[in-house]
Amino acid sequence: MGTPPDKAQKLRFPFRIGLTAATLIGILTATPEVRAASYLEVPVVPSSYGVTPSGFTFECWIKVLAQPGQDPRIVRCRNTQEGPCGNASTAVWELFVCRLSACSTGRPYFGLQSGGVCNELAGGASIINGAYHHLAATYEGAKMRFYIDGAPAESLALSGFSVNVTGGKIVIGNSTDYINSIECEVDDIRLWSVARTRSEIQAGMGGEISPTAGLVANWKLNGDGSDAVGGPSLIANGEVTFVSGKYGSAAFIDNTPPIPDAPVASASDTSDAGVTVTWTDVAQESGYRVYRGSSLRATLGINVTSFFDFPPPGTYNYCVEAFNGTGTSARGCDSGTRLVPPPPDTPTTCAASENQVDVTVTWSDVGTEESYRVYRDGTLVATPSANVLTFTDTPSPGFYTYCVEAFNPGGASGQRCDTGAAIPFAGHTYEVIYDPISTWHASDQAAGVSGKYLATILTAGEEAYIKGLIAQSNPPIPGAFWIGYSKVSATFRWSTLEVSPYTNWAPNEPNNSGGNEAYASILFSTDASRNGFWNDAPDEGFGPGTGDIGRLGYIVETGPFASVPSIPASFTASDNGFFVVALSWSDVGGEDGYYIYRDGVLITTTGANSTSSTDGPAPGTYTYCVQAFNVVGSSGSRCDSGRRLQPVAAPMGGPLAIALTVAALGLVGSRSLKTRGRQAIEEERRSREDRR
Repeated sequence: MGTPPDKAQKLRFPFRIGLTAATLIGILTATPEVRAASYLEVPVVPSSYGVTPSGFTFECWIKVLAQPGQDPRIVRCRNTQEGPCGNASTAVWELFVCRLSACSTGRPYFGLQSGGVCNELAGGASIINGAYHHLAATYEGAKMRFYIDGAPAESLALSGFSVNVTGGKIVIGNSTDYINSIECEVDDIRLWSVARTRSEIQAGMGGEISPTAGLVANWKLNGDGSDAVGGPSLIANGEVTFVSGKYGSAAFIDNTPPIPDAPVASASDTSDAGVTVTWTDVAQESGYRVYRGSSLRATLGINVTSFFDFPPPGTYNYCVEAFNGTGTSARGCDSGTRLVPPPPDTPTTCAASENQVDVTVTWSDVGTEESYRVYRDGTLVATPSANVLTFTDTPSPGFYTYCVEAFNPGGASGQRCDTGAAIPFAGHTYEVIYDPISTWHASDQAAGVSGKYLATILTAGEEAYIKGLIAQSNPPIPGAFWIGYSKVSATFRWSTLEVSPYTNWAPNEPNNSGGNEAYASILFSTDASRNGFWNDAPDEGFGPGTGDIGRLGYIVETGPFASVPSIPASFTASDNGFFVVALSWSDVGGEDGYYIYRDGVLITTTGANSTSSTDGPAPGTYTYCVQAFNVVGSSGSRCDSGRRLQPVAAPMGGPLAIALTVAALGLVGSRSLKTRGRQAIEEERRSREDRR
């Protein structure tokens, strides 16, 4: 807000009094609680104040200090009919500063309105910088022009336009309906019936002038509002201060609002949903702040008179204060209470997905919750906020029971549950087939006919998933399900010819009891120490009902096969670095990442698709090796010798040039599994049939 340098001639007008400012110098009145708008005006203007094609110019010096109004008016002159742009009965010429409308903020605008037609021309620069600026708006029948500080004009073509304001009013520092005020210092206002040229405007900017041809009005504002040409004087309204100006004195039009009164606040105490705080609207506010205790809960806009708070149940002290650009009111306070609510209802739905890697859990909203709790197999894994209705979990592969309950301060709802699963491999599906009389070979053939194969179990995650899948199928009795693991030449291997170090034999298995147990099955057992473990059995297996080794069926799988990745085709280790050894290699397919060794010791692991790394050992020569790996295993090694040089101290004052290659460490990986084709499995089946 602007503060005039000299308050000795401050004038306060609580209402329009129809007197000149000069008449009222030295008269002081108390500032009212709701301050009237401040401005200067001629309440009834002659026809010479209008705009005609024969010429028009308005000039003034202005220092903008604040902009309380929406698009604050520097000057507005209209006829007897007030109206917005487009009103055919209203005739207006004006200068205003863009603040909130769809215009260039901070720039002054020159506007002409008549017969329902509006024309606006923006000045070339902002004038909101606390400095004096000279404004000149002209019209000569063909173009509107707008000069700021005598600079080359912005222009707008407009032919034969007139604005007849006879009998209307001119207002300085506000709109003619007194709602778009500006806080400013204004000096040496001139109104001409001719269109002044740029050179004439520049020549006249240097100081005050004497009456001359075409000068209709000249309010110099040297302590009063009189017109040096002899026309109507400007009447001061509200608060006007005469201060040191551009030339002599200037009028300080003070539209600083008073500090608002304290609002009267009231807080509810009858709801379990929250606390409603209301307050009386006060005048001259720009907004309100609401506090719970010492904590600011909300900052709200003008004329807002309520706020809903959502605290934990209890009693609190709420306070409301009003504020504007001048300052902040005292606070109005009241205590409010939130009652303890009843527990929320149980969600009506809950669904858990079966996806690779993650499980998405969704549920229905209940409306009175403050949060939800999500459990996986009885363990709390998430507490989503109110109205959040989804959660994504990333467990190890397997089946899980997910339950959701709603919660608020009154307690927890009942739980709604569903089973979800994290599938171990992309593009793979698994199925439990019940066929108690099927042999291992018959099961293998049946799977092949349907384009599938007996399941391979390459990781503990895949094991966990298949184990959960069996449990989900609800076997009627304990028993065994064939998997694609069988003995060939005294060695167990997978039908898909995939290789993995992972096995999960039951205790003391495989034991080849009877000398013909060459086929593996996974056990479904009521004995936790055996459930999910593997057993070897003859091709016919054991009859249903003979405990957890009795035949129940088989597990089939679809999807590409996995194999150990190949050895990287190339690998180099640098031997010219002073600080690091740079390592690079060729990428291979189907890897989960790479192991890097120095002299046989693993020093780092990189991600899939990475092709470089760096090492910073002590100076010396080393043997570096790289291996590709995936879930099945590791490739062979590709090696190279690398050396870190001994850094050499630079001479005093002289630079040491060091060539250093730093390879980027690959961090983004992906897993490609089960890459061998159907041909291998068919050849394996034919080989087994031949051996039989």
